[in-house]
Amino acid sequence: MPLLNTQYDTIMRYYDELRASQAEDARLRREEIERRLPAYKEADEACIHMAAEIARNRLRRPGQSTAADEAALEALRQKRDRILTDAGYPADYTAIRYICPACRDTGFIDGEKCSCFKNIAVSLLYRQYALDDILKEENFEHFQIDRYSDTIKDESGFSSRDSAIDALEKSLALVRRIGEDNNNLLLMGRAGVGKTFLTHCITEAAIRDGHSALYFSAHDFFEILADGLMGKTPESATYTGMIKSCDLLIIDDLGTELTNNLTESELFNVLNERMRRRLSTVISTNLSLHELAGRYSERITSRMFSSSQIAEISGEDIRMKNSL
Repeated sequence: MPLLNTQYDTIMRYYDELRASQAEDARLRREEIERRLPAYKEADEACIHMAAEIARNRLRRPGQSTAADEAALEALRQKRDRILTDAGYPADYTAIRYICPACRDTGFIDGEKCSCFKNIAVSLLYRQYALDDILKEENFEHFQIDRYSDTIKDESGFSSRDSAIDALEKSLALVRRIGEDNNNLLLMGRAGVGKTFLTHCITEAAIRDGHSALYFSAHDFFEILADGLMGKTPESATYTGMIKSCDLLIIDDLGTELTNNLTESELFNVLNERMRRRLSTVISTNLSLHELAGRYSERITSRMFSSSQIAEISGEDIRMKNSL
């Protein structure tokens, strides 16, 4: 699911329309104030004139101090703002109100994508790949512990419900700690016990909290890695970069994919880079720890095991039970 040129263009059109809308809102507020408070317009024009004069003096006499003029300009600005506040308006009432003050609704800071760009890109991808509707239904509010049995227990006295509660608590803790070191989760358990549902819950909560999050099935994840390695399109490399830089990466059903040495090596690079950047990763799998160790290289499994909380959901197939 690479970020295509058309998707990139859609995001940039959104920013263009957003800035135009915010500028129009500011213009209407300014016209309102100028009608109601003529003194404001006079003070604002004085500020504009003084700022232009300072700029001209810097060109005419480079190196000469403009501190006195700048102090006078600041006094004029304060006078102008007091006209607003004395009339009951905020001092910044006529200013453009950016949705993202960090990038001023451009999507970029010093040539780098702003965090808001990543969030918008993720939301766009979820809409286009039909995850939006899934996340509306599969979230922590709809996670039902009572679907898990509290009567059938293993040899340690741990019931299926106990294991689900443990997985739920670790999932909630991970969302709260996004951005901290070693904040990763390995969800384990047989097919149908609710691992995918729980990964959807984590994804939805992270996005709602303003984090950039990417969710993939293992099959789609490794397909993207392969496309990036082969350089099929410029967008493939861009999307691989997003995988390595998003706040939260979720890989569902690890172990069901087809891999080769190159894609396994790239998986290690992804996990290693995300650990270096203190970014959170959630992996779900039907495989046991022993099976994971047998399937993937030691350096990959060491990244999974050493820096992750491990939660194993036990019990019967919930999906099968609900369908009966």
